[in-house]
Amino acid sequence: LVDRFTTFMREPMYSLGNALSDYIYVSKTDDASMVSNFIDRVNTTKDGDVLEEVWFVLAKAIDTGNNLVIIRTLNVSDSLVHNCGSRFYNACSPLFMRRMKDLINTKSFQGGADNM
Repeated sequence: LVDRFTTFMREPMYSLGNALSDYIYVSKTDDASMVSNFIDRVNTTKDGDVLEEVWFVLAKAIDTGNNLVIIRTLNVSDSLVHNCGSRFYNACSPLFMRRMKDLINTKSFQGGADNM
């Protein structure tokens, strides 16, 4: 319950987190150039807090219950994981991993990918 409350209350503080959040929630199309922009920005950032916030934004989006937002989040997560280095992996938050586990468990009971 505390996880959900703090996640609901907190908004991104850094420009990368805000841009990622806008892309996931507001964008009407899946723009590959935006995803490559996120990859470039993650790979060039020097601030570990920014990387943690990227994982936070992804974790928050996975927990929305909106299947379009979840699918877009999974696509962005996949691209970031495949194209960013160990600094990004090491910043992965336990919150993101819990949300992924919860998503997998929930969707497996609801019919999996066929239900998305």
